[in-house]
Amino acid sequence: MREGASQLLPYPGLTHIVPGAFFVLNGVMLFVAEVGETEYKKSTVRENKRERLRCVFENGTESRMYRQSLGIRLADEDGQIVVAREQPEILTDDEVSGYIYVLRSRSTDPQISGIADLHKIGFSRGPVEARIKNADKSPTYLMAPVEVVATYRIYNARASALENLLHRVFADVRLDLTQVDKTGRDYDPSEWFVVPHNVIDQAIELIISGEIVHYTYDADMRRLVDRQDG
Repeated sequence: MREGASQLLPYPGLTHIVPGAFFVLNGVMLFVAEVGETEYKKSTVRENKRERLRCVFENGTESRMYRQSLGIRLADEDGQIVVAREQPEILTDDEVSGYIYVLRSRSTDPQISGIADLHKIGFSRGPVEARIKNADKSPTYLMAPVEVVATYRIYNARASALENLLHRVFADVRLDLTQVDKTGRDYDPSEWFVVPHNVIDQAIELIISGEIVHYTYDADMRRLVDRQDG
């Protein structure tokens, strides 16, 4: 880094925690020396997997935390990754099966605009921009224009299944609001949740890794917490 060959970037996600990677956590650099054998744990829903790391910190200490736990700490504490300044182009032949999207309402209605961290979590098989084109005419979108906060391409998996899991994780903070559509019918939007965007990012990573069964969303703390810690 002193020679300018490397730089610090915001933590990009769980898939970047691999052997040989360097990160900065709370101002301390760490090196991922090893990723252990995958451990499998069956639940009533699916077989989950996780890997234990050997992390070496610049102060000489070591840690054997799980890869998913390090990912959450890096995300929660504004961690950074050390990367080369010149990145190779990434190509993939994987099939895109859909998109998970996160939207923010641009409604001027005080009962909506006054809610911090209100996000819609949904999925689309095609481009999100086309789906939200007439948002201001649909109670699904709170009868108002929306802003795309994030989209996630889902490869070789059912985007709708991932969406359903996200809705279950954040079920306790689902928006409780009744809208009236243009025909005068009452409509309860079911895909809006009061949750910070960075927590949605973490939940997606944990669902993909299978670790989500170990976590629950704490609305008071506004973060995902390990069930064992509770």
